[in-house]
Amino acid sequence: MHNMLVTVWRHGEAGAAPRDEDRALTERGQLTVAMAAQQFSRWLTDEGHPAVDRMFHSPLVRTTQTAQLLEAALGCSSEVCNPLAPGTRIDRPEDYVSQGDCHLVLVGHQPFVSQIIWHWLDDDKLDPLLPGGWATLQLQAPLQGGATLVKARPNIF
Repeated sequence: MHNMLVTVWRHGEAGAAPRDEDRALTERGQLTVAMAAQQFSRWLTDEGHPAVDRMFHSPLVRTTQTAQLLEAALGCSSEVCNPLAPGTRIDRPEDYVSQGDCHLVLVGHQPFVSQIIWHWLDDDKLDPLLPGGWATLQLQAPLQGGATLVKARPNIF
């Protein structure tokens, strides 16, 4: 049993670019993620939840920028995780969680971010995460139905 918090965060609003992987956050995307990250940090403190131990993000520009904004607000570091890139199908989401973590953040893309939430909750009633949206789960076991929802902000606008 893990009994840890996992926060799944979708990258902020991104603009256009010739290649999808080069899409950067818009100014609005940067501002809204920075604001949401500050609110999230205050919520963690106010509710007595553990600080973030580790953060993984997709290698794309928009998720890297989102992770950098989260790092600044949460005082943690992040690392690139290639399987979080768009189009990668993750068959074993339990591979991301380790026994020693109290709070893990995964920064990625749709549809994966909502699919992993629905998988761990064994329920698809939570609205899909819009850009910058997030959900924190209490993960008892990294299996289908192994989590409960703590808090979600699927739409930060």
